[in-house]
Amino acid sequence: MGDELEAITYAADHLNHWRRIPGAVEWLQDQLVAEEAGKQILRDRTGFKVGDAVKVKEGVNDPDFGTDLSGWQGRISEIDVEAEDESPVLLIEWDSQTLEEMPQEAIQRSEREELDWTLMYLWAEELIPAEPREEQLDRLEVIWRLSRPFLWEQMGEQGQRIQAVLEGISNEDELAQIQAWENYLREQLTFPFEAEFMEQGQGPLKLGDREKEMGLMMWTNSSVGWFK
Repeated sequence: MGDELEAITYAADHLNHWRRIPGAVEWLQDQLVAEEAGKQILRDRTGFKVGDAVKVKEGVNDPDFGTDLSGWQGRISEIDVEAEDESPVLLIEWDSQTLEEMPQEAIQRSEREELDWTLMYLWAEELIPAEPREEQLDRLEVIWRLSRPFLWEQMGEQGQRIQAVLEGISNEDELAQIQAWENYLREQLTFPFEAEFMEQGQGPLKLGDREKEMGLMMWTNSSVGWFK
C-alpha cells in the first residue's frame, strides 16, 4: 500500500476516469465513509488510532525474550481487532531513541532468530499515550546503523564465524574485507591441497571437478572484491 501522497497523486491523475463511470464517485465516497467509521470503532475500543505515539507501561515484558519494556516508545502502525470480546492488539514501531537504547544482545538474538526487533505487537492495555520524539528518516537511519554489526547473524554458527573474521571492518570497505579473509585463510590453510568444485560458474570447471590449490591470489581492483 502507498502513502497519502501517492493516493493524492493517483486521484489527481484518474479523477476524470472515475467521473465518467456512473456511480463510481458515489461508491468511492461510501468506501471512505465506511473506512472512517471503522477507524472510529477502533478508537472507541482502544483509545488509540494508527499513527499515535505511545509508551509501554511499567512492568511489561517482551513476550519473546522477557526483556523489560517499561518506558519504550514508538508509534502505532496497525490495530488488530479479531473479535469484540478480545482485547485489541497494536503493532508498535519503536522510535529512534528506543532503538538506540535497546540492548545489543536483544538485537543480535533477534537477527539470529530472524525476528524483527524494530517493532512489536502489544495489547492495548499495555500502552499509554505519549508525545512523538522523532522524524521517520531518523528512525530508518538508526535501524540501518544498528543492524550492520549483525548482518551475518541469520546464518547461525557459520555467520558468527564470518562476523568474527570481519570484526571491526566497515561493510562498505570491500578491500579491507578481502584482506581480512586473505589473512585468515593464510593462517588456516596449508598449501598445496586438493579441493572439489562446488558451485557452477564461468570457466572450464564443472561441479564435482577436483583440482590442486597451490596458494592465494588477491585481486586489488576495487570493483572486484574477492581472491582465489
